[in-house]
Amino acid sequence: MHRYNIGDEVKYDAVDNEIVIYMPNGDLYVMDNVGSLIFEEILNGKNIEEIVRSIQLHFVDDSFRSESDVPAFITRLCSEGILTPASDGLAV
Repeated sequence: MHRYNIGDEVKYDAVDNEIVIYMPNGDLYVMDNVGSLIFEEILNGKNIEEIVRSIQLHFVDDSFRSESDVPAFITRLCSEGILTPASDGLAV
């Protein structure tokens, strides 16, 4: 059960039901409603399996394949430095 933390220098804010990520290098990311829910669930300390279940409960649109898309999205956030794996498996 992998859990994640927000990168040390990453700032974020909720704007009009979307999460806006401010990177230290000046890059800006705006997450749609699905990405925002994933991010909020990470902030709440949920692991990937819990996030997948939450997405399945909130969104019935089959175009988002939560079991494969959630891990891929989290991997991308990690590669961009937005998230880091929690070393002890517990989110901080």
